Amino acid sequence: MTEPSLVPTPKADRDHYHHVIPRFILRKFQVGGQMSKKQRQKAFKRTGREPGEVLFYDLTARTIQTRPIATVYGVTNLYKNVRYPFNVNHLEEKLSRLESNAADVTLQMHEAVDKGGSFTITRQKLDDLRQFLFLAHYRTVALSVSDANSDHPGNALVAEQLKRFGESLALSTSSQIWHHFLHYFLDAPITYDGASFINRLDLANYTDTEISPRNVDIPHIPAAIYQRQAGMFYLAVCQPADDEEFVLTNNGLGLWEGLSEQCHIHRVFVVGPRLAIILRNNVVDSQASPRLKSTLADIPLPRPTCLYGATSDTPSWQEDDITSADQYRMSEQAQMDEFTFHITKLTSQQTFDVNSFLLRNEHDDGSITFTSKEFMMKTLEHYIDTASILEDPYKSRYDSALSQLRSELHRPPSPSSQTEGGFRKGETGPEAGFSPSVESTSSHSAATAAGPHASPPRSKRSKKSNPRIVQLARSGAETLTMSVPHPSGSSRVSVSEDRNGSVTRPVAESNATQYSDQYTEALDELMIKIITRQISFFSPYEQAYRLYILFTAVQPPVMHPFAKDCDRMLSEITSRFQQLLKPPNRGVRPRPNASSPVPQPRADPERWALLLVLLEMLGFGNAKNPRNSWEEMCRGVVAVGLSTWMVKNRPDVLAALHFA
Repeated sequence: MTEPSLVPTPKADRDHYHHVIPRFILRKFQVGGQMSKKQRQKAFKRTGREPGEVLFYDLTARTIQTRPIATVYGVTNLYKNVRYPFNVNHLEEKLSRLESNAADVTLQMHEAVDKGGSFTITRQKLDDLRQFLFLAHYRTVALSVSDANSDHPGNALVAEQLKRFGESLALSTSSQIWHHFLHYFLDAPITYDGASFINRLDLANYTDTEISPRNVDIPHIPAAIYQRQAGMFYLAVCQPADDEEFVLTNNGLGLWEGLSEQCHIHRVFVVGPRLAIILRNNVVDSQASPRLKSTLADIPLPRPTCLYGATSDTPSWQEDDITSADQYRMSEQAQMDEFTFHITKLTSQQTFDVNSFLLRNEHDDGSITFTSKEFMMKTLEHYIDTASILEDPYKSRYDSALSQLRSELHRPPSPSSQTEGGFRKGETGPEAGFSPSVESTSSHSAATAAGPHASPPRSKRSKKSNPRIVQLARSGAETLTMSVPHPSGSSRVSVSEDRNGSVTRPVAESNATQYSDQYTEALDELMIKIITRQISFFSPYEQAYRLYILFTAVQPPVMHPFAKDCDRMLSEITSRFQQLLKPPNRGVRPRPNASSPVPQPRADPERWALLLVLLEMLGFGNAKNPRNSWEEMCRGVVAVGLSTWMVKNRPDVLAALHFA
């Protein structure tokens, strides 16, 4: 008789569909209502297929469909790791246990919505939930590509460290490095590692969540990032207004919103049509509102109350004793602590603010899920009507969904949605400004996974009837007089094609071209607000980035005098830059779908200084000291355009320049 082998039998190496948004969240959006576990099992035995479907607006196909929960919001073999031959899907199994714990907590939250609006959980359950939320954002498909990919433009600054890290552990691909980090998140004592490492490096007061290999050794980055997020943000829960709901988007688990001087304000996690978890930065309590740029900062989100050791509501350490606090939280006694949360019920406007933020930041290849067609139709009508082109240059991606919903519900277009150029006739766009974000980039091209997703403050329409943008410029918004010396044969790039002296013209007026396209009007709107100081930005780079996004939308550039100037100058500058560069190495490949580097408050000053040096070197006249607003704005567009060209065509140069 042959003895049984002691070698473990590998599990079947078959393809697995891994949900990026877990089933327990998708089932809350199920068409016809969520089924119980017993009902699902019974249906599965009857049909052989996992039951349940959700409404799904595909932004690529521009169609509303009904999709099976089993095959939506996921990727095949996302966690498959060939380095573990005995169970290639071990990461999925670990994640499923964590998801199960998180599902129990969210179920308790949903029950609390119907029973009075408060619930209590232990510290252990809260830690499980926070770790799940962290990984839910981390494990998206986009992050699996960029967070640990040493060739990605966004990682140019740390490419060499990532390469050494991979070599030290015999990890040859970005996928293997990502799997290693994910394995670390799931297996390591991440709270202990993070707390001890941050204390050792004196990072306790570090104000940015973007901890990087510049100040932390790579093996400890996961713990450091997790611990900083845990220390900087408190968890709050909210529900929508009566008869309303939250929409679910492809990137709606962990999307960040708002900015203070150095860090973002919120992370938003939609876990059901009637429930959202928001991580709020502690600076909301400590900073005056004018220093914050956030749509959601006005929503009251109370902190949870804690009963320490199930006996006391006062901690045993001093408030500023971070080391003692961390040591206590990791003790066995601390696991008995109980946290009571009060769920905030939002108003209709606040509910719309959350949904508007999600819609604005969805990628053009993403998707939206909802339960009520009636509510979704009203939300899209309000969004398309109120979101200006400055806020979302590509909001037309939702026109098809609105049209289909109106057709199904037999509703004609509402009069209020009949707009011109993104604004109601006779009105201007939103007042004073918006904060830096990548919503326009993420909806127009391939989004950078590491990029921030801030949102603009709420749009406020002028109550007075104002003339259109062009008339406003003509009536004295500002007329720019530029003396533009451009002697024949000069090596300087001039802002104007007129070589004979001064040029006087309104911002939005061209003697040769008349235009009324929504993007040209939006560009006028932004330029006038910049010139008249009705809008402010965190950095010169952010202002330039906003102008560049609208500049690229004006096609052809000759439709707008400013865009025409920028297009000519950008072409000249990039041509000169190319002539200075050596040919790329064989391994460098263009990335035509890469996005422009997005505004980042900590990186912008260094980035901007570098771009000005480059422009000066390449012959951009007065790059560091523009003579007037027109030249200043044009310089910004060219600077962002040059950095975008490097991202798309020469990422090796980007890395060599240490362009963050």
